[in-house]
Amino acid sequence: MRVALVGITGFGRTHLTTIRGLEGAELVGTCDLRPPPPELATELAGVPHFAEFDALLRQAAPELTVLATPPQTHAELAELALTAGSDVLLEKPPVTSIADLDRLLAAEQNTGHLVEVGFQTMGSAALAQLRELVETGELGAIEGIGSYAAWQRDCAYFGRADWAGRRVLNGVQVVDGVLSNPFAHSIMNACALAGTAATARAAASVELELWRANDIESDDTSCLRARFAGAPPIVVSGTLCADRILDPVVLVHGERATAELAYLTDELTITYRDGRRTEARFGRTSQLANLVAGGRPLCPLADTRGFTSVLEAIANAAAPNPIPQRFWRQDGDVRIVDGAAEAVRRAATELRLFTELDATPWTTSPLPAR
Repeated sequence: MRVALVGITGFGRTHLTTIRGLEGAELVGTCDLRPPPPELATELAGVPHFAEFDALLRQAAPELTVLATPPQTHAELAELALTAGSDVLLEKPPVTSIADLDRLLAAEQNTGHLVEVGFQTMGSAALAQLRELVETGELGAIEGIGSYAAWQRDCAYFGRADWAGRRVLNGVQVVDGVLSNPFAHSIMNACALAGTAATARAAASVELELWRANDIESDDTSCLRARFAGAPPIVVSGTLCADRILDPVVLVHGERATAELAYLTDELTITYRDGRRTEARFGRTSQLANLVAGGRPLCPLADTRGFTSVLEAIANAAAPNPIPQRFWRQDGDVRIVDGAAEAVRRAATELRLFTELDATPWTTSPLPAR
């Protein structure tokens, strides 16, 4: 399969390594506004590089285009690739509005080509197993789904690109916040576990509490609660100012048991109310490998409507509240909010927002719900 890669820095390098290691994949071109860095000279030897996307599509004629570009470019570039006769693997978040989602879905239908969204966990056997446990009632009636994560990101992270830490750039929505980008997987995984009511339909309501300790336009410490008709409530929380590192976890709260999915490592733990406990680690199918082999999309674009509706709510919300300086401290190049890790953990565990907890002293007043 003729594969093109658009965006060769950042996560694009991971895609590059995957493409190069796939039997049956031929890298026919790369595209980036900047020339390939010297450290990629050997890996990209003999591969045409284009500064213009139109030229890549016209001259390289890819059958699959991998788009690892800034979020605000996704809708336009994906539509161009579909129209040129290429399928697309589109990095998350796919788009920032339902209107752009519908635009791409129409392009899929009109061209006969497809968009798969780069939510890698959708290829996880752990997620598939957990979905089966939910659907068969093994966990009992589902009371809610929570997800939390607590990482640290330094000032270089927020300066990595002109769109980093921004809500809007040149009049276009970027929405590079903690939940909408680094922990976008948490929202998507929660929607997938809530079923088609949360993947194929927009949220009925989204409550948001967006906060920032860093000097950025977007949020770095936030939580949300989304409700979908016919599905359990979803609470997702995260911080990039952690006083304690907590890798992402999705919790499914059932009447009979609680399931914990550590989605970076595909580890699934089930804790039953009667004291029983099971733990297992699963494998994962690569989305790129699956597409090159002719498989059906593991995360079709149509399955991201619920996710996109939540992202659109974040995009349209009021600007994040600044966390008062007395509640954060500078540790080298990282701003740390004391108590942030425990706050995000409790929000997902108790299915409550920050302002409903007694562990978030910086939340002096709630943000308006959207």
